[in-house]
Amino acid sequence: MGSLLRELRKFFTIDDVEINSTLDDALQKRNYLMHEFFCVREPDFPIMEKRNQIFSELIGIGLVLKKAMFTLRGMKAAIESLLAADSAT
Repeated sequence: MGSLLRELRKFFTIDDVEINSTLDDALQKRNYLMHEFFCVREPDFPIMEKRNQIFSELIGIGLVLKKAMFTLRGMKAAIESLLAADSAT
């Protein structure tokens, strides 16, 4: 995901602070999930009381990633629309 964002930012400047923040937050959460989450949380898996915290954390990460997905879909649609309008003229 980091590589994708770096490539995207080579071709497009994202001036919107909220979009940049959403994408950066999603990248941070994704990297944590992929590289740290299971190592950090593994000792808590057998403890029933900790499971709700683990699930809540995963749901929170999922919501951040979903927000970024919708943001990127919107950007994709806007770019496609601009390219289609450009090619029609």
